[in-house]
Amino acid sequence: CSEERKNHASRLLKKVKDYATLNQICYIEGELDVCSPIGSSNLKNFYLKNGFKINGTIFELELIP
Repeated sequence: CSEERKNHASRLLKKVKDYATLNQICYIEGELDVCSPIGSSNLKNFYLKNGFKINGTIFELELIP
């Protein structure tokens, strides 16, 4: 059984956002892996779909309390 495309990343990202909100962290930032096996355009689309802004290879999200 393939584990691909089962929303593991989306569920994990939701937990990160929930943790940040609970702990009054108002900003999440990271760097895109340009060598990602899913492809950089798919990775960018994933973060955009989840409310992040993309600036070059940086993804960022400001959490509103």
